[in-house]
Amino acid sequence: MSVQDTSHPGVNIFRQDERFAAHSHKVIVRYFNAAPGARFEPFLRRFLALSQMQKDQAWQETCTLFDDRHRDSEAIYRRHYAKVCAQVVQMSHSELLADLEHLPTTHQLLLGSYFSLEYSFAAAAYFNPSIVLHPDQTGAPKGGCRFVLSFRAVGEGHISSVTFRQGCLTAEGDVQMDDPSSFSSQPDIHTDALYEKILMLRKLKELGAAGDINRSILSKLPDHFSRTQMDAAIDELCHERSMQARQHQCIQTLRWLAESNYTVNFSCDSDISERILFPVSEVERNGLEDARFVRFVEDDGNAWYYATYTAYDGSRIMPQIIETGDFLTYHIRSLNGTGAHGKGFALFPRRINGDYYMVGRQNGQDITISRSDHMHFWGESQLLQKPSLPWDLVQLGNCGSPIETPEGWLLLTHGVGPMRRYVLGAILLDLEDPTKVIGHLDEPLMAPDETEREGYVPNVLYSCGAMLHKDMLVLPYAMADSVSGIAVIDMPSLLKQMK
Repeated sequence: MSVQDTSHPGVNIFRQDERFAAHSHKVIVRYFNAAPGARFEPFLRRFLALSQMQKDQAWQETCTLFDDRHRDSEAIYRRHYAKVCAQVVQMSHSELLADLEHLPTTHQLLLGSYFSLEYSFAAAAYFNPSIVLHPDQTGAPKGGCRFVLSFRAVGEGHISSVTFRQGCLTAEGDVQMDDPSSFSSQPDIHTDALYEKILMLRKLKELGAAGDINRSILSKLPDHFSRTQMDAAIDELCHERSMQARQHQCIQTLRWLAESNYTVNFSCDSDISERILFPVSEVERNGLEDARFVRFVEDDGNAWYYATYTAYDGSRIMPQIIETGDFLTYHIRSLNGTGAHGKGFALFPRRINGDYYMVGRQNGQDITISRSDHMHFWGESQLLQKPSLPWDLVQLGNCGSPIETPEGWLLLTHGVGPMRRYVLGAILLDLEDPTKVIGHLDEPLMAPDETEREGYVPNVLYSCGAMLHKDMLVLPYAMADSVSGIAVIDMPSLLKQMK
């Protein structure tokens, strides 16, 4: 069911009843440092001192309490047991390691469970959604389509992750969501990515870490190298010469940058609503923020999905990109170059005259646009649109990737006005030269109504991306940084209002 909105006279907007709220019932299992520092060895000694009966009872109780909350809890405990053993190896404590390795399998798993905790990844907020056409249209309603929704979920400690839902749009413009799984799935993580030497050097220059020491390390590596090869080159150089503090810092930056590129893979048996992209690298330890997904179509017709997002480590931000073809395997890469400094980047859904284009916000207030011949490296940007109206006078930003129409590229925007009130607007860009603005709305497209303005951050309406199906613009949006909903907008009536 939907309700017609009157935010913008002349534009037919239908807010759907569906709401996506924060929830605490779905959890993931994270590694828990149960015995940090000097407490580590005494804890292991206490564990080994338990009788076999005590360990068996503790294991049975753990299984009873937690097995039905996770698909494969034993695999998780096994990974965490392996991390404990790896820490013992670093201590060079062979006798203690032998005691752990001789434990029965169930007791090894029990030890892993002591170093585990449940984390409710969406207990605080569920917001800033984006939407793309589903890669599998099997079962789509006649005249409609299937789609994938992404959300920014926030849990304890204000850590952000990316979650997904799927559903259908009917020919009449109604949204029908699939029931979500009650489980959450954790992926296999592969950190030995393949790096391009030229891009790595460019990024090190941006970070002020392209000194002689890192140049020497890179000189030992081929044009495309793995993390294993890089670590070997670092070890070789450290063995050859003594390092000063500044050189150690540069090497640490190189490792930090390499760790920000990785791949995760989910089981094909998992439902898309189970898959959580949770922080993996140090650069994003406080969150993956505001992923803007887009279905990108290459010149040969092949489609791929990209999502630009902001990685946050608690003090610094870095723009990153997610790449996937099936929403099972995700490649995480860094965005490089002066055109990728800032936040809120969004890719155009295809090349224009052979080049990639991307919009963003680099000075905190204006929308900028960049062009590149390489998806991962962006040169200088230029101003696209600056605040000029009462409702966007504080700052402007995009609400996801531009949408292609016969009249031009439709770029949904957000503007900030009095009392930090966020509203949605729109501008129209030239199809062949998207640096030219050829139309805009004089009034907000959507603003928070009385049912949407209360929440964690009041008076905020925000989106990370919409989808066009026939004449229907499907726009998921967040309310007060707390809850999300969906609106369906009649595209012809919207385009008529662009001046």
